Amino acid sequence: MHALWKDYFELLMEFEGTVFENDPADPGGATKFGIDQRSHPGVDIKSLTKAGAERIYLAEFGKSAAAHFPAPVSFVYFDLAVNAGESQAAKCLQRALGLKQVDGVVGSKTLANANAMITRGEAGKLLLKLSAQRELFYMNLAHTKPRMSRFLKGWLRRAKAIHLWAVARLNEGGMEQ
Repeated sequence: MHALWKDYFELLMEFEGTVFENDPADPGGATKFGIDQRSHPGVDIKSLTKAGAERIYLAEFGKSAAAHFPAPVSFVYFDLAVNAGESQAAKCLQRALGLKQVDGVVGSKTLANANAMITRGEAGKLLLKLSAQRELFYMNLAHTKPRMSRFLKGWLRRAKAIHLWAVARLNEGGMEQ
């Protein structure tokens, strides 16, 4: 487990919440700790514990493209994947990198471009661009799907908090594998 995982996970819980919810406007359906029934049909969401949710998140982090980036970039990407899906996170990353092909799949070209920025000492710039693309995605989603607009303020607050958290970690200790 990455040294920053516990710190990130506690921040994630601030935004995902710790109680069972079944908001009809949430396309994921029943949710607890941010674990939704649609994405996790075999999980008893109502009985899920925080430790169980953390195990799910750790497993998903390991399968995510986030695992290919050093921290804190990995956690900014992963947080977006948790909130909007892996494909949207990949598209935001590809747009942040200025790639011509935005297909929602983090392949060798996307990885190479992102890691080149990080290697050049431009992790802060990458974080800023990725966070900006995340905010644009949320604003566009709220505009094109008005029923989702009630979530916009929370999404933007979350994006800002995750960005500031990551920049602070970057300034404290740089990049970590």
